[in-house]
Amino acid sequence: MDAWAIFGASGKNCKAKTWSAAFGWSDGANVKWHITHNFSTNPEQYELRIPFQQYNDSFDCDVTLGDITVEAKNPLDTDGFAKLRIYQAGSDYRSTPLEPQKNK
Repeated sequence: MDAWAIFGASGKNCKAKTWSAAFGWSDGANVKWHITHNFSTNPEQYELRIPFQQYNDSFDCDVTLGDITVEAKNPLDTDGFAKLRIYQAGSDYRSTPLEPQKNK
């Protein structure tokens, strides 16, 4: 399983700069982070950890998570996967199935 997280770095005091042939220099930057490490201790599960809280980096930029893309590869089934859950950081999780929504 692979994931890509895109973080934006910006802010009033941000010292990061980005170069674009179309626009020249601009303040701030985007960082794309490829995440592959499996944190699960259960061989039947896969756990990726992606930080999502805003923080201030060494360039004095406010770094925020903008987008997450998850790619799950299943050698037995090309139609997808089940039980994709995204949890908030912490230790108190609601680990119960959600009721299916009825079509209106």
